[in-house]
Amino acid sequence: MKKYKYKLETVLKYRMVLEKLAKNDYLKELSRLNFEKEKLLNLINVKNEIIENFDPSNKEKFNSDELVFFNNYLKQLLYLIEEQKKVIEEHNEVVKEKFNEWNEKRKGVKVLEKLKEKDFKLWLKEFDKEEQKFVDEVFIGKYVRGMNNEK
Repeated sequence: MKKYKYKLETVLKYRMVLEKLAKNDYLKELSRLNFEKEKLLNLINVKNEIIENFDPSNKEKFNSDELVFFNNYLKQLLYLIEEQKKVIEEHNEVVKEKFNEWNEKRKGVKVLEKLKEKDFKLWLKEFDKEEQKFVDEVFIGKYVRGMNNEK
């Protein structure tokens, strides 16, 4: 009997490559999302540090220009924080899309792998039948020759 060969092996390999590419895209986007979250945390830390270090009771320390600058800087930081939150929200959607794409590719690969497994089991069953048939023929041949030798 012939060696086992899965008819859809090339399709399976192709889908595995597509699944791997989709997984890499997903991981890349997830990494970028984590980077954007880091940026947000840094902005929040800068804002908190500035607010902690600002003491409005000490009027001798700051003149009006510095207070205006401080206020504008704080407004700019708050604006950047809000913009970064929007970037993260948008990127969350991209990450979800990439995950869903990867998941669909993974399902396609799993389906073909299950088909391959079933196909192999059928081949193995057929192989066993062929092998049993061969053994039976050999046994019958020896039995018939043994009967002919006795006569």
